[in-house]
This record gives sequence, structure tokens and C-alpha cells, in this order.
Amino acid sequence: MQISVRRAEPKDHPSLARIFLEARKNAFTWQDAAAFTLADFVHQTRGEILILAEDENGTVLGFISVWEPDSFVHHLFVDPLFQGRGIGTRLLESLRVWLPPPHRLKCLLANTRAHSFYLRKGWTEIARAGAGAEVYAELVWRPPSPEIGSATCDRRP
Repeated sequence: MQISVRRAEPKDHPSLARIFLEARKNAFTWQDAAAFTLADFVHQTRGEILILAEDENGTVLGFISVWEPDSFVHHLFVDPLFQGRGIGTRLLESLRVWLPPPHRLKCLLANTRAHSFYLRKGWTEIARAGAGAEVYAELVWRPPSPEIGSATCDRRP
């Protein structure tokens, strides 16, 4: 599957809202699924930059929403039918092109799959807060530092 990433347009919002609804029902199993609605998407992404992933046929596969002033990833959701295919990774990597680091996010620890995903992708947990099923980790991503001694010198006169 060929995956491309682009900025979402208003015409994409119905697909993004559907993914937002279905992926949250799938991930947040400890919460009442009836509490999630399609309208949540508009309210929870207002004012954010929306980047989507789509396949070669234009099928929307997932999205990331970012509060740009703080380089804060508010949401990252992939359609449950397409999870595990590198789509979330592509969306995270797309940030490196346009969003100044460090990148930050919060992830509920009860969402063990997402928490493990971010740690595998090089994010570092810097704090925890909340209580019960609402305990969350604060994570940060910074670009890797160049290793000392890895640079070469041009010794020409």
C-alpha cells in the first residue's frame, strides 16, 4: 500500500470524524462507547492543524491533529481497519518537516498500545498525572543529537 500524507481539507472532515469515532471506540475500551459522537471531531480539533494519510486511491487512513503554537500533538488516530501498517509512523514523521521540535503529547496509560507505540518511536516520557483510568503520560520528541566524533573534517589548506 502506498501512503501519502497531506494537509486535510474541509471535504476530508467527514472521513476524519468517522475515523475519530471508530478509533476511539476501539482504543478506549474502558469508556462508554455511547459517549463518543461524530460531532466530537469538530469540537476537539478546532483551531488545530490536521494532517491526513491516504492510500493511492484517496482512501483516508488516519490523521494527526496538532496545536501548532505549542508543537503539541493532540490526536493521532488510524482507522482500525488499517492499523499496524505504518500509517501512524508516517504521520508522526511528517511533523519533522514543518513543526519545530520539541514535539509534545499526552497519552492515557490505559491506552497501552498507543503508549508503547510512542516509546518505540523515540518519544520520552517526562511526567505522569491524573488518577485511575485517566492517568496519562506526558511525552516529548526531540531530534537525535549528532554524535560527537561522527563529523568529518575537511583538512585541505
